[in-house]
Amino acid sequence: MLFSHPKNYTPVCTTELGYMAKIKHEFDRRGVKIIGLSVDPVAEHAGWSSDIAATQGSAPNYPLIGDADYTVAKLYNMLPANATGHPAQRSAADNQTVRNVFVVGPDKKIKVIMVYDRRCRDARRPLLCPQPLPDAGTRPGAVRVDGYRAG
Repeated sequence: MLFSHPKNYTPVCTTELGYMAKIKHEFDRRGVKIIGLSVDPVAEHAGWSSDIAATQGSAPNYPLIGDADYTVAKLYNMLPANATGHPAQRSAADNQTVRNVFVVGPDKKIKVIMVYDRRCRDARRPLLCPQPLPDAGTRPGAVRVDGYRAG
């Protein structure tokens, strides 16, 4: 699972990366690898990781990609092909379309894309891997999210 963020040190991104670190063991248990992405340079991630640990109680314990030239963001259509400028000169609002989650299957194909607004504070909770539905035998590939409640 690749989850991306528009800028280091922003309140929502910091909270979400800390949350993902706290629940990483749940992804490990399900055999899911998580990878974070930020459009800021890798050199800035160490300081941000320390800030996440100090403010959220857990530092990222998974890889965090630096996409300062926006290669990944453009390939995944999170930013327009003509986006330019050093990350330090771009705001989180400039990069807000980089707030995405991509679930990639074992066959290396994207299975789920989740795009959400920065005002959506609890977007990470539903990300724990899906579980088979009770009627999965009659509906091949049917799944439900942990904690799903009908209605």
